[in-house]
Amino acid sequence: MPLSDPSNALVEFHAVSYTAPNGTAPILSELNLKVKKERPWSCWVSQGAVRTTTLKLINRLLLPTSGQVLVEGRATTEWDRFRLRPAALVM
Repeated sequence: MPLSDPSNALVEFHAVSYTAPNGTAPILSELNLKVKKERPWSCWVSQGAVRTTTLKLINRLLLPTSGQVLVEGRATTEWDRFRLRPAALVM
């Protein structure tokens, strides 16, 4: 997996998949996404579960089944989970 450039990206998803613990079908499958700093962005998807799951993965309320979520170049598992809440992320 290539190293991210923390000066360029605020949030990155590298081949992220997520399946709920009691689910059989993945909610997310192989998501690759880069959100750059100081750029407005929105999440336009038809299913609310995908949008909610994506945001919960950024905040580390959920952990990916596979792949890696990075915030400012560091995996979310390396962050103190309270620092990942929206008020802590300055865009």
